[in-house]
Amino acid sequence: MEYVYETGGWTVVIDELFYVNRLSLPVRNRKVHKLESDVEDLFTQGRSKHITVMAGLQRPVAVTRFAISQSKHVLAGVMEARDAKELSMATSRQMEGVVQNLNDYEFAWYSRPHSIAIVKLNMESQELEVLES
Repeated sequence: MEYVYETGGWTVVIDELFYVNRLSLPVRNRKVHKLESDVEDLFTQGRSKHITVMAGLQRPVAVTRFAISQSKHVLAGVMEARDAKELSMATSRQMEGVVQNLNDYEFAWYSRPHSIAIVKLNMESQELEVLES
């Protein structure tokens, strides 16, 4: 993460942000390096260094809010009320109701500034269909 930040021009894909934020890596002399601050640097300052960050997470809680608040695009599936409220605080208040009412294979696509589309995967054609925006 430090190398990516220092050199710039990278695309970083983080699978399961909850786990990566809490990951500790051993370094010289048995010191422990936590990745949470490195991840936050990428989210908050990486854009100026031409760094793109894509992060996947199961729930929008217990992870850095920068993962959502600094994102140009947020794609979310159906979620329970508590998670929907947390998501809406970092995107748009409308997202709270939208994500609680999604059906199978549907997701809400939030795009800054303040655009929400409901998209569904057509299982027969394997294509995405915009249901409403």
